Formats: sequence, C-alpha cells, structure tokens
Amino acid sequence: MATREVYWNIEGHNFLYLFFIIALIIFGYGVYKRVKLWKLGQPENRWKDIWPGIKDVIVYSFAHKRILKDGYPGLMHASIFFGFLFLVFATAIITLQADFAINIFNGWLYLFIKVTSNLFGLVALIGIIVAAYRRYIQRPDRLDNKPDDAITLALIFAILLTGFIIQGVRIAVIPDPWAAYAFVGQWMAVPLKALLNEAQLISLHVFLWWTHLVLAMAFIAYFPYSKLFHILLGPLNQFFRNRGPIGIPEPIDFEDESLETFGKSQLREFSWKALFNTDVCVRCGRCQDNCPAYLSGKHLNPKKIIQDMRVLMEETGEALQGETKVLAQAGEQEAAAASESEEAEEWTGRALIGEVIPEDDLWACTTCRSCEQQCPVFVEHVDKTIDMRRNLVLMETRFPAEAQLAFRNMENN
Repeated sequence: MATREVYWNIEGHNFLYLFFIIALIIFGYGVYKRVKLWKLGQPENRWKDIWPGIKDVIVYSFAHKRILKDGYPGLMHASIFFGFLFLVFATAIITLQADFAINIFNGWLYLFIKVTSNLFGLVALIGIIVAAYRRYIQRPDRLDNKPDDAITLALIFAILLTGFIIQGVRIAVIPDPWAAYAFVGQWMAVPLKALLNEAQLISLHVFLWWTHLVLAMAFIAYFPYSKLFHILLGPLNQFFRNRGPIGIPEPIDFEDESLETFGKSQLREFSWKALFNTDVCVRCGRCQDNCPAYLSGKHLNPKKIIQDMRVLMEETGEALQGETKVLAQAGEQEAAAASESEEAEEWTGRALIGEVIPEDDLWACTTCRSCEQQCPVFVEHVDKTIDMRRNLVLMETRFPAEAQLAFRNMENN
C-alpha cells in the first residue's frame, strides 16, 4: 500500500509537542493583546447574519471574488493561499495518523496528498517569489514596505523550501516506488544524490527536519504579531461585514439625553468592530489606487487613515497598561478601571482629529465608497470619516467655508 514512515530518521520527535505548546502560548498572548485593544471600543452586535456570513467567507476568502478583480496581485495571492491551504490539509492528515493513531495516511489519500502538496506547494513558492519581486523590485506606489513584510515572505519561503528539500533527501536515500507523485522532491533528489553521499544526506535530513519544525513553530508564534494575522481576521471581517444598504450612515437621535457628544472624536467612541477593522487592513493599497480624492492629488489616503487609527489604538493600549500599573500599585484599582473606560486617548498625548488624522483629509473624502468596494476584506472606511466630520460640525462648529451656504440653506428650509 502506498504510504511512508512519518518520522523516518528522526529521534526525539516528541520535543515537537513542547515547541508547539510554547508557540501556542505566544500565539494566545498575541491574540489576547489584540482583543484587549478592540475592547477599547463600544459594544456592537455583528452576529445577526450567520448564514450570509458563512456564504461571504466562502465567496470572498476561498473563491477570492474581490481579490481576483486585480489580476496580477490577485493570482499571486491565490497561488500562496491555495498552496497554504493544501499544505495545512496535508499536515492535518499526517497529524491525525502520527499523534492520534488514525491510520489514514496511506492508499489513494496518501497519493492525493503527495500530488497536491507538491503541485500547490510549488505554486505557492512561485507566488512568494513573485510577491517579493513586485514588492521590492517593481515597488508600486500603493505598497509601503515594512520589516514585517520581508519577515513574512522570508518565513513562508523558508518553510516551503526546507519542506521540499527534506522530501528530496528522503527520496535520494530510500528508493520510493511512489516518488513520481512527489515530483518536486524527485527533481531535488537528483542533484542531492549526485553531490552528497548517504551519510551526508542522512545528517542533512535531520538538520533540515528540525529547522523546518522550528520555522513552522515560529510561524505559529509570529502569527498574531504580523500581517499573517489577516489569514484569520480577513474571513472574520467578511463574516461580520455590514450587509445593510450602502451609503446610509447611522442616524443620530438628537432627543437622546444620554448622548454627551455627537459624532466621534476619540477611539473609545467607535465600536469594537471599527477598531477591529484597523487590524484587518493589510495595506494592500487597493483603496488608495481607487480613491478619487487621492488620485486628484489631495493628501487624503484611505489606507493611511485606517493605519493611523491602528497606531493610535496601540499607543492608547500601551498608555492604558502603564497607567493601570501605576494606579494599581498605589492601591487605586477602581480608579484605574474608571480611567481605562473614560479617558483612554488623553494619555497618548495625540488627538484623533487634527493630530492623527488631519481635518483636511476628512473633508477631502467624497464618500463615494470606492475604497470599501475595492477592499477584499471589507474594511469600512467611510463611516469612520463621516462620524469624525459630524463631531467637527456638531461639537466644534468647524467645517470648510464651502459648506456654510449648504448648511444655511438646510437650516432655512
């Protein structure tokens, strides 16, 4: 029957469980920190449309409906995504056999995994190379490169490459009647067998196996601290997206005496979903490329607004953490809790409107919602802009001179 030994040539493989637990703890702590930041916002129910949400995840995440609208980067992303998907499936099947004694890694399923993991793994490897070429050689205006981008690409590339070399070494050492199904490994086995003797191949296999394992655990640990987090947050945001009529802002109830302010001028006045949006954004720049205000030369950049809000959210979280520690040490836990909910941004030293987001940017937006129509993960840009405009008009009486005549006419009518 077609199969192979899972832990061939590996001693002490049980250490992988220790590495996995450590990676999982780091992963969990990262998720906890982000959730705590989102909870700075106000409660909002986004669990109203369960089945439409599931459908949207299938259509927009797995079928790449919006991502493929932009052909070149869309195909690049699809190649990485589906390569990742099939390799996760292969890993899950191997885990079921190796760790849960469910004997399924054999027969037709084994051959299917060999073919798909080689085919889609190779496609993903090519996708990573294309992504690096586009980001660092072509350098389109809409991409702003950060160290996280290079780390993410290098990490995925190293995991894929070491996986293929490990497979090639194994085929070079052990005659495999099913090697043709693992065609990438078979290709690699030829030069490896020509360059190294059996003892060297066996040593190389052990070294690369543990390297591959450490890289995979690093991937898990790094996940919530990097743009890799969009693998999880993107589908969640598609699930939670607003399915109401487009272009209708939330009405203000001027008769509600509990409202202290109108519009929004601080992060804590936005909902948790609005803050969640800032982490979902992966800076792909599609909104920037399709914003009429940006294209006409104005300073407004919808991507930058979302990213600047994210930076302020992180600053606020750090400030809150530091202030809570100081007050708690002084025996004032209740005061700390009250301060955390009421005066979050005051400790950062930066105002959301004016210092983080220039007022001119808020008024430059035409509210056409092209940014939202282009965003593959359904970040909601425009409502945030409208809420901040409302605060400027209703609480600060600050608005462009061009709007004065329109306001006067509305008041008269």
